[in-house]
Amino acid sequence: MALNLHTPGKGLLETHISWDDIEQRIREERNLEVSFGPKKSVHRIGEDKGFMSRIAVIEPDFEGEVDGLPEKFALKMVCILASVEIAESVKERHGEPMSSEEILEEYDRNTRLLHNREVNVYRVFSRFDNSISKMPLVYFSKGYTDNNDVKGYIGMEFVENAEFRHVYHNIKPEELSSVRIIQCLLLPNSLRICRIFVV
Repeated sequence: MALNLHTPGKGLLETHISWDDIEQRIREERNLEVSFGPKKSVHRIGEDKGFMSRIAVIEPDFEGEVDGLPEKFALKMVCILASVEIAESVKERHGEPMSSEEILEEYDRNTRLLHNREVNVYRVFSRFDNSISKMPLVYFSKGYTDNNDVKGYIGMEFVENAEFRHVYHNIKPEELSSVRIIQCLLLPNSLRICRIFVV
């Protein structure tokens, strides 16, 4: 049976992502000789807060070159196991002639595209001053490719007491004032970055 995003894996938190995958990615992306120590741990957070990923706090107990690496970080791993129930409800609600498997395969494909977009957004925003963008620091990430279709993740700064906001939450106009200020500060820099990508 082929691996896909909507079947449980044997890796961290039932994903297809292993400790070795993360360790190797950190080495490649950060260019460090580093490994996880014997006291490494994973703890799931954000349970029931989404249906496209599992978020964990990793305490890596790093050994070796640890320059610029944190004592703990958040790991967002693509995992759409909760989507199996969603696929069934879509099928029942719309009387779709598609099978659950077809719905989930399409969902897998779209989830990969969304994850790769998120990875790219973080890469672009990493060029800005973090104190302006207010985005968490990204230490490493892995997008989907033709050779990698089940292991997508982002290792980022763990922010204590972060508030989860979903796309369906209402926002008061006054809550957007800081977002507008950040947008005004980032816009001129984004034009400079556009020139970098176009050239």
